[in-house]
Amino acid sequence: MELSVDIGFGDTKYIIKNDEEQIKGKFPTAITRVSIKVKDDKDVYKFRNGYYRIGYGAVEKAEATRNMKFLVRFAPLIVYHILKENNIKNLDELKIRSGISLFYYEDYKEQFKEALKNIKVNDEEINTKVKLFAQGQGILYDFLSINPEAENLKSIVIVDIGYNTIDFLYLKNENGSFKPYKEECFGLPQGAHIIVNLLKDYLQEEYKVNLTEQETNQILRDGYFTFRGKKIDLTDVISDLKNEYTFKILNLLENRTDLIDRADKIVFGGGGAYFLDKDELPEHSFIVKEPEFSNVRGYLKK
Repeated sequence: MELSVDIGFGDTKYIIKNDEEQIKGKFPTAITRVSIKVKDDKDVYKFRNGYYRIGYGAVEKAEATRNMKFLVRFAPLIVYHILKENNIKNLDELKIRSGISLFYYEDYKEQFKEALKNIKVNDEEINTKVKLFAQGQGILYDFLSINPEAENLKSIVIVDIGYNTIDFLYLKNENGSFKPYKEECFGLPQGAHIIVNLLKDYLQEEYKVNLTEQETNQILRDGYFTFRGKKIDLTDVISDLKNEYTFKILNLLENRTDLIDRADKIVFGGGGAYFLDKDELPEHSFIVKEPEFSNVRGYLKK
């Protein structure tokens, strides 16, 4: 059995592949410590000498998830939650495919792999085999699998917009295989949290509400929020923020304009791609379908 999982700072996305069957899902990477586990609390687990709630039930009191050390620490708990939520029992030969941002890759790749190789939660121990990618690679494999004609392109730029980071990969076609030019690949610590915090600041200024980033992220996706019993439509506000956010992303990539201009295709993926204003992107841009799942789909292709 294989688990392809993208443990992001905003959401965790996954696909479980068992023979021909696939299960796809996502939930907020929200974790909060609780004092005790109630019998029927299915989203509370014993982990590292404490009890933790994970997912939607933890959003309002979630610990900050802007630190890679946080993801390394809680990666085993997150994977365990996925397995239990989907009632997966055959764990003898569990293979995990995952990835981390280029911004953290060299410093944390071994720690992250080791964290996932041996999972200890609820006094249960699960040993796994782990294959780790640099985020953005999955988007490439996903894009090529649904656009086989793209194998004839000479070069591709991948822009993976995660919650906390943006990964930029420049790849050239060498004998039918796309190879990354490492000196032209990089990660930046600015992702979708930019637009989340723009909306968070707006709501705080207009309505004097102090929301967590996780709560604001959900409002951004819903397009509205409830205030004093009333449903407030934020469609126009979010549209303006998307425009502002798109220009911020393009400005971040400005020092790689030459590569973007030379590439045959620029492919956007990651959950942050949802918030881009398509009309403001370069004309040779492509946003993958369900961009937040692009990496986990792609990891399963290799």
